[in-house]
Amino acid sequence: VAVCMYACVLACRGQELRCAVLREVRVWSSQGKTVNGLQCVYELAGTGPQGASELLEGPAHVGQDDRPVMSSLVLEGGDVIVRVEVWAGSLVDRLVLTTRSGRTQSWGGSGGE
Repeated sequence: VAVCMYACVLACRGQELRCAVLREVRVWSSQGKTVNGLQCVYELAGTGPQGASELLEGPAHVGQDDRPVMSSLVLEGGDVIVRVEVWAGSLVDRLVLTTRSGRTQSWGGSGGE
């Protein structure tokens, strides 16, 4: 499993290629048991009004089992994800993301391998 820190997107205006920086990872989990979904939010520098940054939400891939609850890891000040840990069998049991600044956030339960 890889988390993309940078993604290139084709901007509608003028068909120019712009790079996007990962700013937030949203994760849905069910009652501390499993991970039900994931969504990435990217920042496109200089694409909004008057050259302001614009946020681009990737598609949310979320299952509806056990009424999942969303929480997120927000990346600020140039922080990036440096480690991704996944425990899974037939389902994703646990996801742990660690940033360069040492922050760690986990979702799901303690099952899986």
